[in-house]
Amino acid sequence: MNTYTLYNSDGEITGYFCGDAETLALNLSEGISAIEGEYFHNEYKIVDGEAVLKTDAEKLQPLEEVWSDLRMTRNILLSDCDWTQAIDSPLTDAQKQAWQTYRSTLRSLPENTIDPRNPTWPDKPS
Repeated sequence: MNTYTLYNSDGEITGYFCGDAETLALNLSEGISAIEGEYFHNEYKIVDGEAVLKTDAEKLQPLEEVWSDLRMTRNILLSDCDWTQAIDSPLTDAQKQAWQTYRSTLRSLPENTIDPRNPTWPDKPS
């Protein structure tokens, strides 16, 4: 049994197939080609039917995914400090205010970030 790397006309790796060449040929979708071997999409692209290592710039995560990751991290950080705003929180009014400012900065982070690969995260209050 062989492993094949599947790729589209742009050379982007789209998946993998394990099996024999005849079964592979029967299962290839239109616009998808295959080469023998297992090449990971974050490391390789396919050029003229050959696996080629991506450059550092090509390895960068797509920008929309970077924005999504930033928002997901931001949401986790917000969720982690929800307790600070509860009525029965043990914090003083000044401490609650510091957490409110932190949370506000987190909420506006996407709008105030130029480079989502290098955001400026606010410091948690002590």
